[in-house]
Amino acid sequence: MPIFFIVSGILLQYRDSWRYRSYKGIVVRKAKSLLYPYLTFSILTTIYSIKFTVGTSAIVMSFYKNIGANILVQDILGTILGIGIWLLWFLPALFFGELLAIVILKQSQHVHYIAASVLLLIIIVSPIGRNAYLASETQSVILSFIAVILLVIFRILVATTFLLIGYFIAEFKI
Repeated sequence: MPIFFIVSGILLQYRDSWRYRSYKGIVVRKAKSLLYPYLTFSILTTIYSIKFTVGTSAIVMSFYKNIGANILVQDILGTILGIGIWLLWFLPALFFGELLAIVILKQSQHVHYIAASVLLLIIIVSPIGRNAYLASETQSVILSFIAVILLVIFRILVATTFLLIGYFIAEFKI
């Protein structure tokens, strides 16, 4: 998946439309191109998983087990919280990762600020991922919910980091 986010960052550098759009315009455009397919495939995947009863990751399953959710509730919660169903987690991660990368790029006039943002994101990402896995091993509903939210934040920060790396690769022709 890092290559997917890096390529998206390279494409972000070559597309100029985000530089001139308002944040609202960017959100609407990205939602149409990423969240619409996410919701469509989530619905199709939910129908499939109800019919064939398919599982998901350990952190997410721990949360679902703690709240006693059935497959339909699991898939609806997974879609709403941005966890994603099966491999669909990358679409909300890309959506929010691109939004965060665009905010960083629009607000930063100098390249060294953007590079510092990438390093800061890398430093922040590691403990969040570790804490998500530690919190998922508990039987508490609240802690398992926190683990799921940490997992979503972790994915967004990882996506943003690789998007910005891809942006720099294209910017500096590396």
